[in-house]
Amino acid sequence: MDKSARSSMWEDLQAGRRTEIDHLQGEIIRLAVQLGRPAPLNRRVLALVKDAERAKKGSPGLAPEAVSEAL
Repeated sequence: MDKSARSSMWEDLQAGRRTEIDHLQGEIIRLAVQLGRPAPLNRRVLALVKDAERAKKGSPGLAPEAVSEAL
C-alpha cells in the first residue's frame, strides 16, 4: 500500500467537510442493535469522527490504541 495514500474520509476532515461516517459506522451500529449486539468499537469510531467534524481541525491522527482506550 502507498504510504501517502489517504481515504476520502481523511480528505473530508482535512477540508472541514462532513464525512460519510453516518452511512458507514451508523449502518453497522443499526445492524448491531437489530441483532442485540453493543458494537462499542463502532460507536467509538463514530463519536471520534463526529468530534473531528465539529472541530474542523482535520484528522485527529489517532493510533489504534487511542481509539480503543475508552472502551
